[in-house]
Amino acid sequence: MKKYLLLIILSLSYTQELDLSLDWTMADDVFYSQQLDSIIENQISNLSSIKGIIVIHKGKVVAENYFNDSSVDDIFHIWSVTKSFTSTLIGQAIDMGYITHPSVTLDSIFFENDYTNQVTLDNLLSMTSGWPENWYYMYTNNIINVLLSTPLGTNPGYIFFYNNAACHINSYVLLETTGLNPKEFAMEYLFPYLGFGNPNWGTDYDGVNNGSYDLYLNLRKMVKLGQLYLQDGVSGDNQIISSSWINDATSFKVNTIPDFWFPWDLLPGYGYLWWLPERGYLAYGYGGQFIVVVPELDLVIGTHSTDNEGFNVYYLETLLGVIYDDIVPLFDRPSLVINEILASNSLCCTDENGEFDNYIEIYNYGADTIELGGYLITDDISDPENFYQIPTGNDSTIIEPGGFLLLWADEESGQGVLHVDIELSDIGEQIGLCMQDSTTIVDLVTYPAQANDVAYGRYLDGLDSWQNMNPTPGMSNTSELSINHDQISPEQFALHQNYPNPFNPITTLHYNLSEDANVNITIYDMMGRVVSNLVNSQQIAGYKSVQWNATNNAGQPVSAGLYLYTIEAGKFRQVKKMVLLK
Repeated sequence: MKKYLLLIILSLSYTQELDLSLDWTMADDVFYSQQLDSIIENQISNLSSIKGIIVIHKGKVVAENYFNDSSVDDIFHIWSVTKSFTSTLIGQAIDMGYITHPSVTLDSIFFENDYTNQVTLDNLLSMTSGWPENWYYMYTNNIINVLLSTPLGTNPGYIFFYNNAACHINSYVLLETTGLNPKEFAMEYLFPYLGFGNPNWGTDYDGVNNGSYDLYLNLRKMVKLGQLYLQDGVSGDNQIISSSWINDATSFKVNTIPDFWFPWDLLPGYGYLWWLPERGYLAYGYGGQFIVVVPELDLVIGTHSTDNEGFNVYYLETLLGVIYDDIVPLFDRPSLVINEILASNSLCCTDENGEFDNYIEIYNYGADTIELGGYLITDDISDPENFYQIPTGNDSTIIEPGGFLLLWADEESGQGVLHVDIELSDIGEQIGLCMQDSTTIVDLVTYPAQANDVAYGRYLDGLDSWQNMNPTPGMSNTSELSINHDQISPEQFALHQNYPNPFNPITTLHYNLSEDANVNITIYDMMGRVVSNLVNSQQIAGYKSVQWNATNNAGQPVSAGLYLYTIEAGKFRQVKKMVLLK
């Protein structure tokens, strides 16, 4: 009965989490998409060893890119990321009662000698066993007896020493306590809940799975371990591993010591086979196989790298630097965006005094209530001394999740806290929203010249896709524009995210033409084959859209999957992705 204890305990008391046995879903285009795509294109794609990167925010894929002849289906050696899977299996065995506690000494599991009565499971998991490395452990007969009988080099529990052979003893702990090889145990209690199927996992001379490396997965599957930890060990309605183990495994156990393999200070701490950088925790495999988890941001990032360069310190530092210094901060800011701007309010909408004031609409796309009081608003981002600080106005400056707040840009702050000392120009300018420190930019928008009573807003709310539209102050934006689109020319060419996305079977593609041009819009599959030549015509400048009904050039329905759509208009080129569901 105790085998099933973990999967029964508390399973009814948890709210539904993402079912990790299913494939990932793609997020709709979000406001940071262009910035994230730019970082990946300019700082990741040109790295010599990078093969793939996936970014998962709030349980959905917000970016996924493959390089150097790699693809979503590539199965690769995850190297020492395997260790974090081993840690998880040990945690499950403890949850199920096969192992009493990490503090048990190894003589209670194997046999007693001068070493096993000193070394604990905690020591094995935190790389503080005191045993030296054995580079031949995978090819030595009866290796467990060899390892357990090896004299200690240092006292257990004090000095961090990265040791594959000692970590491999964890596999024998599982075998001895559960009666199952690590893969057998995982195939029953872990892998099915992550949708793994039957992955390849190498074994030692005696047929026991390598506890340190030799597990093979694709990138989408590898990062599911990070998401499982982010979800406190829950997949769907099943508690796969206890939240207490996750907290224990990712808590500080020992300071790392830079050596030949790790000559930098980016990873200063270690847990139970998880690295502890300054934020969150990290599974790290040889060559640059990473699972980055930042719980407070609901963020998981995975990378696949070629292992040709091994411990190329420059590459590893560069890749981790981009992740932690550039990608992670995109998600570490208030969930606020400038959502709509009306800079020429003639007869559209009035404030509480009946005046036709211009306005800036702020939207909270997040899950937390935000107090806007204290934030700074400006129409000159280069002059912090003249930023206007929004006063706190009891409940009037609070934005609920999914809510909107109007700032009247009338230079009459005496009329109330929502009236700001900014006057919008109808010929276009830049508006910035900053945090109280005046240096952290929350959002920065440049809007074009506006006609009377025509707003410039995001469609859909919060997305990085802008267009002229009918004003919708304090409400969700609309794609409708009552006047002729061609009376207003956009400031620049643009291809927007299709909507809806994912879709079945019809979606709409919006695009902007800043001048007359011959326009080609083409749909491709992921093999680069033309699916549909959607547009091929000379068009005048304006705001345009076209629908695709998921058929090819022969009029036949196409299969579900990921597709690319491109626009060519004069010298302008842009590519975006969309997902067809069936």
